[in-house]
Amino acid sequence: MNDNRFQGRRQLETAEGYLQLITSVASKWGLRRSLRDRLAIKALRIAGNSPVDSGHAWRRLFVMGQALRILRKYRAASRHLLRAAQLEPKRSEIWVALAWSLRRSGRLQNAVTAVTRGLYYTPDSPGLHFNLACYLAQQGETDEAVTELEWALDLDPELRRKVDAERDFDPIRFDPAFQVINQYVI
Repeated sequence: MNDNRFQGRRQLETAEGYLQLITSVASKWGLRRSLRDRLAIKALRIAGNSPVDSGHAWRRLFVMGQALRILRKYRAASRHLLRAAQLEPKRSEIWVALAWSLRRSGRLQNAVTAVTRGLYYTPDSPGLHFNLACYLAQQGETDEAVTELEWALDLDPELRRKVDAERDFDPIRFDPAFQVINQYVI
């Protein structure tokens, strides 16, 4: 491997480290928005300037998309994440991030399409099923949402902890089919 590719991979690891710091510290102890943004910009710049071989191009795009998501630049994030998903379609985390960005940019139907496409490549992804349930609930498709949620919970029972707090389920929260699932939430 030549030095340039090795340097590019190290730069990607550094950028990924910044993103991990942002997400883990922010979720556990909180992190000022301004500091999160500065670290996300740093990760975006590092990843954007990292020379990578074709086998790692998806990682570069994924890191850039994640940094843009943190910066609330959802449309730009969606473009990067879509390209990453096209290069590495069997990575469910890319599809989840893509759908999340599409949803936040007001393109709910596109988010449903992205998650559905991701499930084509990774049908046993609990995160994709859970997110699809959220988006279908937002669209008022109760039966389909409940089916997807059941599937997600079968694959990963720990997701039950998220159901009660997930606001995307509010449109169907009082539906009897949803309440049957929700009564078993820990």
